[in-house]
Amino acid sequence: MGVAGDAKYTDLRTPVPPTLYLPALQQPGGEASFAVRVDGDPATIFPAVRAIMREIDPTLPVQSLRTQDEQLAQLHAQELLFARLSGFFGVLALALTCVGLYGLMSYAVLRRTAEIGLRMALGAVPSNVVAMMLRESLAMISVGLLIGVASASSLSGFVKSMLFGLSSTDPVTYAAVAAVLAVVALAASYLPARRASRLAPTDALREA
Repeated sequence: MGVAGDAKYTDLRTPVPPTLYLPALQQPGGEASFAVRVDGDPATIFPAVRAIMREIDPTLPVQSLRTQDEQLAQLHAQELLFARLSGFFGVLALALTCVGLYGLMSYAVLRRTAEIGLRMALGAVPSNVVAMMLRESLAMISVGLLIGVASASSLSGFVKSMLFGLSSTDPVTYAAVAAVLAVVALAASYLPARRASRLAPTDALREA
């Protein structure tokens, strides 16, 4: 007798039920499943497995030779489809957000071209002007990210049932998305501010 670790066989959603394992010789008849561990591609040993089974007993039919990945794919086809679609639309939404954020921040900085020219006419150093614009943009970005993270956390419960081994508030995912949005927003603020700071004060005022 012994104690074995929990194992899920047919469903990842439900908890592991109490399970008792009995020797195969105490339960004659029926089907039997065997797991074979191999190095490399498991599909390459299928002919060898059939040959070994024929040597043991030619009357035993060998059915449904599949890799573990294939079994998981068939068992959770709906979840895999949902994950792929969610991933695609998630990346698409992130790309659209980056484009919109870039345009918004660029426009916000370009509107202040006259202000930048005036500051430089009064003796401001271009690097100080750019740093000021980035600080102000970073403050707005931080507020937006906090609101976005809070909103995403409150809505994450809708997909919790579709996740396996991953929390609906996975910090790595939130940090990665926030970092991408922050980099895009800072780039959108830095580039126009840098161009405006390189203009002569009269040209900056004239462009405004």
